[in-house]
Amino acid sequence: KIPDNKEVPKIILKTFDEYAKDDPIDGLYILRFLTLNYPNEAKNKLSFIKAIAKGDGIENRSPFLDGAVVSVDQDGNETYSMGGKEIQGTFEETHRINAAALYFYLDQEDDEINQFIDYWEQHAKEEGHRNMITELKKR
Repeated sequence: KIPDNKEVPKIILKTFDEYAKDDPIDGLYILRFLTLNYPNEAKNKLSFIKAIAKGDGIENRSPFLDGAVVSVDQDGNETYSMGGKEIQGTFEETHRINAAALYFYLDQEDDEINQFIDYWEQHAKEEGHRNMITELKKR
C-alpha cells in the first residue's frame, strides 16, 4: 500500500533535502530507499546521483563517516573494515559505484554512466561490486 500513498514520496524527499545538504552519501541512501517504491520520483534526482558517480562532493571523505573501523599493522599500514569485513577498494570508489548503479537502475540511456558501469564491471577492486554490476546489466 505504500506505493499508493502520494504523501510518502514527499516525506522521503523532504528527508532527502534535509540530509543530503550535510552529507551527500546520506542523501544517496535515502534515494535508494525512494527508488524501491517510487522510481519516477527518484528520477528527479538523477543529477545529484550522477554527481556522486563522478566523485563530486565526496573527495577526501573520511571512512569514519560511513562507520568504518581502522586497523594499523606494525608497519603502519592502515586497513579499513565494516561489519568485520575488510574493504578492498576505497570508500570513494564504493560510493561512486553505488551511485552509478542506482543511476543505471533508473536510466540505462546515459552514455557517461554506461561508461562508468562498464569500467567498474571489469576494474572494481571488490568482486562483490563487479558481480553486482553484472547482475544489474542483466535486468
